[in-house]
Parts: sequence; structure tokens; C-alpha cells
Amino acid sequence: MIKVVILGFEYAFATAVTGVVDLLSTAGTAWNFFQGKSLAPKFEVRLASRDGQAIQCLNAMTLQAHCSFADIGQADVIMVPSIGGQVDVALRRNPDMVTLLQHYYDQGCLITSNCTGAFFLAEAGILDGRKATTHWAHVDAFRKRYPKVQLVPEQLITTDGQVFCSGGGTSWFDLGLYLIEL
Repeated sequence: MIKVVILGFEYAFATAVTGVVDLLSTAGTAWNFFQGKSLAPKFEVRLASRDGQAIQCLNAMTLQAHCSFADIGQADVIMVPSIGGQVDVALRRNPDMVTLLQHYYDQGCLITSNCTGAFFLAEAGILDGRKATTHWAHVDAFRKRYPKVQLVPEQLITTDGQVFCSGGGTSWFDLGLYLIEL
């Protein structure tokens, strides 16, 4: 089973968390269930937060984490959802996510981001020299802040080695389907 961990933080875009959980958690189970076949889940999906406590998303929805960053342990895929608030504020308030991304990247994990979540990957330096995408409204700020990244905002999904990015706020769905196909 592929172990996926979504990194939760305050003001994340809720559907970029809950939608991915729903989509990946049903891969290998929903269709099998309806067909009367044995369930064969493809993914184990967990939400991690800094302290293992709930996060409040942009829409004021509160999501309970499964574990803290320190308790993640082994993971195959690390996912960063969209930043629902101000990018600079999110980066400033979550330096531990940058360190965590560097750690799991160095361990060979597949690192993914949705929309403005790519700012965290770039801040960690793991997008330097790589192809990436982010939300179109943030292209100029991204290019200015991270000139070493080969930003291709016209692409909905980019893959470059062990790093995958998806563009718009709801492109988590496309990224999730892409992961299911792998």
C-alpha cells in the first residue's frame, strides 16, 4: 500500500485536503465494493499537522489531523495542499514544513503540491532547476521569488523526477488521478 501524508497547516484550501483524502482512499475499494469483489486499497492517506492537532482551513472548516509532523514516520508520498491565505504569511508561519519537505525529499519520497502549495516546495529548494507549475494568479510573484525554478504555468501538472506539481486550486483532482494511474 502506498503511504501518502498530506501536510496540513492553517488556512489550507480545505478541498485540496478532503478531496485528495476521498479520492485516494477509495482507489481500489469503491469499484470493488460495488462489484462485490474484495477490497484492495491502493493508498493509506493521513493528514499531519505541526502538533497533531486540528487545522482550520480557509473556509473556517476544521480538520482533525491523524498525526503530528514528528510522528509521520515512513511515507511514500508527501502532499502539500493549496495555501488558502496569503502566501508570504503561510511561508513565514510554517518554516517547519520547509524542513520537513527537505527531509522527505532527501529520503527519496515523491513530493507533490497543489496550486500555491508549490511555494513551500520552492522555499525548500527542491524545485531549483526543476519544472513546476502553480496557480496562474501567482506566476509573477513565484518567478520573482524563485528564479531557479523552470515555471511552466500553462501546464496543469508537471512531473520532474520525484517532484509533481499541479496548477489551479482544484487541480488536486487531476494530480490525484495521475497518482492513481502510476
